[in-house]
Amino acid sequence: MTTSILGCSSGIGKSTALEFAKNKNFKVWVTMRSVEKWNDPVSENMRVISLDVTSIDSINLAVQQVKDEDGKIDILVNNAGYGIAGTVEQVDVDDAKALFDVNVWGPVRLLQAVLPLMRKRKSGHIINISSTSGIRGIPCFDFYTGSKFALEGIMDSMRYSLAAFNISVTNINAGPVRTSFTDRFGNSELGGKGTLLVDDTTGYLETLTNRMIMGLNKRMESPEAQTSENIAQLIVNVSNLRYFLAALIILL
Repeated sequence: MTTSILGCSSGIGKSTALEFAKNKNFKVWVTMRSVEKWNDPVSENMRVISLDVTSIDSINLAVQQVKDEDGKIDILVNNAGYGIAGTVEQVDVDDAKALFDVNVWGPVRLLQAVLPLMRKRKSGHIINISSTSGIRGIPCFDFYTGSKFALEGIMDSMRYSLAAFNISVTNINAGPVRTSFTDRFGNSELGGKGTLLVDDTTGYLETLTNRMIMGLNKRMESPEAQTSENIAQLIVNVSNLRYFLAALIILL
């Protein structure tokens, strides 16, 4: 089975690529904006290529590479994404648009390029790495939460039209995971926190935002937090289960 995974330079994406590659039944296409960031061994069933989810030209080039070599994509894992902390008033609209461009429109661009291949073969599995922020509002992470809600709404709606083509859609709602995600999340200098000054003499919004960032960081280090390897194992297990069930349906 041919698997394409987005956003693999670190964290969940990287762990997922390595987990898939352990099974020689999978051909794994590892994608990231800068392939130089991949510093792990490349196995025989793995390809590392450049892909920028904000560029349709980059996407088309990457998908064409997969088509030329394998002719199909069985599983697409949408993992690319980042977060910005801050309330609606604290985040510049252009920064919010850039966030949605990666977190929402990035997967949509990929789907528009990949789904024709899956529909033609009447087989496929879309796996989206979402968040618990996609099913409930998180204070002071307004636009990040909004991007996850948008992604999940689009993906949940897709299930109906894709079911006729034997294409499954799975959203992974990960909670706190110990990765480098928060290196940027909450850091205004790295674009992970809103920079707009709010006319709030109480200082409440800034104080609450900072406390939410601190709380998130503590959860990342707490016993409840999972590792990226835990999430990767779940993703691979879900992929195996989907195809096992498909085989059962055919046999019965």
